[in-house]
Amino acid sequence: DWVISEIASLVDDGAKKEKHSFDDSLNNSAKTILFKLAEKTSTPLFKSTDIISAVLNSVKGSIYSALMSLSLKIARIKKDETNKWDGDIQNFFLDQLKEPSEELLVVLGENLLLINYMNNEWLKNNLDKILRKDKEELWNLAITGYFYYTIQLDKNVYPLLVERGDYEKAVYTKLKSKSANERVVQHICVAYLNDIEDLSKGLFLKLLNNKNSEQISEIIRFFWMLRKEGDEKIKSKIKPLWEKLFEICSHEKDKPEFSKLLFELSEWLSLVDKIDEEISKWVKESVKYVKQPYDTWFFIECLAKHVTNTPKFVGEIFLELLNNRIFPDYEQEYIINILSTLFERGENELADKIISIYLSENYFTEELRNLKK
Repeated sequence: DWVISEIASLVDDGAKKEKHSFDDSLNNSAKTILFKLAEKTSTPLFKSTDIISAVLNSVKGSIYSALMSLSLKIARIKKDETNKWDGDIQNFFLDQLKEPSEELLVVLGENLLLINYMNNEWLKNNLDKILRKDKEELWNLAITGYFYYTIQLDKNVYPLLVERGDYEKAVYTKLKSKSANERVVQHICVAYLNDIEDLSKGLFLKLLNNKNSEQISEIIRFFWMLRKEGDEKIKSKIKPLWEKLFEICSHEKDKPEFSKLLFELSEWLSLVDKIDEEISKWVKESVKYVKQPYDTWFFIECLAKHVTNTPKFVGEIFLELLNNRIFPDYEQEYIINILSTLFERGENELADKIISIYLSENYFTEELRNLKK
C-alpha cells in the first residue's frame, strides 16, 4: 500500500509542480501507470472521523488525486478546445462511478470546478452520478469534498448546484467535515455580497431561518474578518444583515449559545462608519450578555474608533457595559482615549459616571483621577 501511494504521489507531483513537472511526452505513460495501480488496488478506506484526511492518506485517494492532476496537465495543452478532459480518464471515472467508493466521491466532489473547466457538458450529464440524491451517505461524501476544497464561487458551478438543490440541502445537513459546514455558510455570504443572494428570499433567507447557532456564528465571523477591506459594498450590506441577526439572536436569547452570539455581533462596530440610533440600541442590548471583562478587549477598541464622531452613543454603550458589572481593564489606552474624547466633545456627565464607577471598583484610580481633573 505504501509503495503504491508513493508511486501515485510521485506522478501527482510531476503532473502539477512545474519545477518537478515531467515532459508532456510522458503523459500517456503516467496515465497507464495510474490505471494499472487502480486496477491492482483493493485496499479499503481506513475508517476515521475525519473523512478528508482519511481520503488524502488513502491508496485510492492518492491514485484518483493524481489522475485529476494529470487531467489538468493535459487540459493545459488543449486549452483552446471545448473538451479539454482526456477521454481515457473521463471513461475511467465514469466506469468507477458505477460502484463508487468513498474515496472516489470525495475526490470528484473536490474537483467539480476542475471538471467543469475541462468538460462542462460531462459535468452536467454526470453530476447526478457524483452527487447522488437517492443515497444520502454518498451525496454527503461528494458534497463534503466540494465544500472542503472549494474556496471561491464559480459562476457556472454555483448556479448549477443551487438549481439542483445541493446548497439548500447542505444548509440543513451536517456534513462530514466541520470546515465543509463552515464553507457552506461562507459561500452563501459571498453570494450575498455579490448580489447573487439577498435577505428576503432564496438561500440566505433559508440559512437565517434555520436558526442554527453554529451557522450564525460563522456568518458573524465571516463578515468580521472583512473589517479591514474598506469596501463600500461590504459596508452597505452590513446593517440590514445585522438587523436580521439581532432579531434572531434576541428571540433566542434565553439559550446560552444565542446570547453569546449577541455580543459577538456587537463587534460588527468595526464594520460600520458610524453608530446611529438603531445600531446603538442593538449594541446596548448585546453588551448585557458579556460574561468576562477579557471578552471586551476588541470591543473597546471598536468603541474608541467611533468616539470622535458619535461620543454620546459610545458613552451610553460603555455605561451599559459597566452597569452589567463588566469592567474592561485591558487596552487601557483605548479606555483613557474614550474618556478623554467624551470630555472634549462635551459629554462630561457620561464621562464622569464612567469614571465614578471605575473608581468605586478601584480600577486604575490614579490615571482616572488625573483625567477627571
